[in-house]
Amino acid sequence: MWEHRNEIEHSDITPAKLLQLDALRTQATEELEAGCLSLQPTDKHLFEDEDKVANFNLMEMKQWLLEVHLTRDAANHEFIQKQCSLSRARAFMRDWLKTT
Repeated sequence: MWEHRNEIEHSDITPAKLLQLDALRTQATEELEAGCLSLQPTDKHLFEDEDKVANFNLMEMKQWLLEVHLTRDAANHEFIQKQCSLSRARAFMRDWLKTT
């Protein structure tokens, strides 16, 4: 109990930071619920330990969310690139078939 009191008394986290952390935890929960199916295999480690994520401090939570957003953006970009490549290949084949 004394350690808990000292942690509160000497902590540098303010009520504003607590509100920010609460909002970030809500975002983290949404990201965890969205899952990692669309991510690259090398990025799935971000979702391995949900309990660890839930206990992140403010800076760790910000960093984790940034990493998740960047990996989702990269995965979306790669998906779009593959779709464009596939569309070009189909158009090429369609044009080729018309010429024969």
